[in-house]
Order: sequence, then C-alpha cells, then structure tokens
Amino acid sequence: MNFSVFLAFFVTYFCKTYTQHLNDVGASLERIVGGSNVARSSTELNFVAYLSSTGTRGDYAGPICGASIIHRKVVLTAAHCVHDVSHDLFVIAGQKGVFLNHREDYQARRVNKILCHEHFNEGFYLNNDIALLILDEELEMSENVGTIALLPEDDKVVYKTGAVAGWGQDSPHSKHSASLKMATLKYVKREECKNRYSSTVGKSMLCFGDRENNVCSGDSGSALFVQKQRTFYQLGVVCGVDSKCPGNALHPGLFTDVRKYADWIGHKMGANGIRWN
Repeated sequence: MNFSVFLAFFVTYFCKTYTQHLNDVGASLERIVGGSNVARSSTELNFVAYLSSTGTRGDYAGPICGASIIHRKVVLTAAHCVHDVSHDLFVIAGQKGVFLNHREDYQARRVNKILCHEHFNEGFYLNNDIALLILDEELEMSENVGTIALLPEDDKVVYKTGAVAGWGQDSPHSKHSASLKMATLKYVKREECKNRYSSTVGKSMLCFGDRENNVCSGDSGSALFVQKQRTFYQLGVVCGVDSKCPGNALHPGLFTDVRKYADWIGHKMGANGIRWN
C-alpha cells in the first residue's frame, strides 16, 4: 500500500469513527432553530414524556403532545391536547427518540383519567390551558424516568430565560422531530407579547421565544423549566406556537404559568387519592 492510499484510508476511517463517537456521546450534529439533540445517554431530563395513541399494528404512534411527569402516577400537559380525546391515550416516558427502542429504558402507561381545567378556553382562546392525566399504573422511577418539581404559587420571580424540551416540528417537511431536542428561550414582556398577538394574552400566560429560539407545532404540553441549585422546576406548559414555525416565527411561544395553578393541581390530586410527595 503506497502512502497516498494509506492516507486516504486513514482519513476516511478517522472521520467515520469520530462521527460515530459524537453520536454515541450525544453531541449535536444537526441543530434545530436555537436547540439541539438531547443525548440518548442523558438522564437529566428524565421528567420529559410524550402522549401517544396506538398504531394500526398495536404499537405506539408518534408524539401527539408533550407532557411532564410530576408524580409517579400523574403527568401535566396542555388541556387543548386532550380535552376532546376519544381514543385510548398513553404516556411514553424515558424515551429520547420517537421510534421506541428496546435498548432505552422507556415505559408506557395508559391514561386512566383526564382532568382538564374547568374553565379551559373560558373568556378567550387557550385560557386556563392546563390538564392533569392520571395513569392506570405508577411509573417506575429510574435514571431515565423521574419527576420535575413545581414552583410554588407565591414565586414571583421574572425569569429571563427558560428551557423547553420536546419533539416538536423541526423542519417544514416533518410532523415532529425524530429525537428529543432542547432549546433555551428568552422571556418576552407581556405588553410586547400582546402587541404581537391579535388575540388576548391572559394573566395566567407567559411569553418566551423569538425567531431564533422558539417552540413549534408538536411541542404543545411540554414543560418550560428553570434550574435552581441542580434541581429542575417547571415554570410553564406550552399552549400556543406561531403557525409559521419553524424558521419564520414572528411571535413568541405562549405558556400557561404553572405557578398560577399550584393549588388547583394539589386539589385535583388529593381529590383522586394521590398524595403529593
């Protein structure tokens, strides 16, 4: 083998091996707008889940909406995702991709009860857009499946940034991302947000995101979260996205402020015999 042939072989082998290494450790080789792939080996976002139905072959279909695990038997999502559901609904936890892989420690649970806010859509569109889903069986807590803490109702902090993770649309030609992605969004003041939307932005809503960093179709129900001293806290639930996403979004994402519903969540869980822990 002469030197030029050896050099070409070495470069090809090295590039292929290094690229595979980046994929194995979860480095982002393909970025969405303002976000990146979450490593399949990552356990930090173990509270992230998605809603699904069964496919024609009895398997689980792709994500319908996002959700967050707040208790072994309860997930939090947006009411508009589930208020008119007439089919069996399942929660998929511990999964980074939408194609269920036996090598990942995913868990599937049937939704036993849907609890939408009693005043959902009352007064204006997407008002009180929040829902609890009670599962038929508890999730098993593991490295890949965990819970997220909720901020108390008396938390009045104006968070300048928040993170969101989901399987929302990342190109004009896809219904959803093939893998879990996360992005950091900037806070948008209420008055500025109201000026960009022709519809009402309620007092129980938050606005985050811009043209470069935003949520998109399929991210509804996903958690907006912040981190304090290595603990993740849920700040919001995705309830509204710009119809021109991805790529041409002119409006911030709309989020239900979870802090406003801390008492409602506690009351609903207690009424269904679930103790907060």
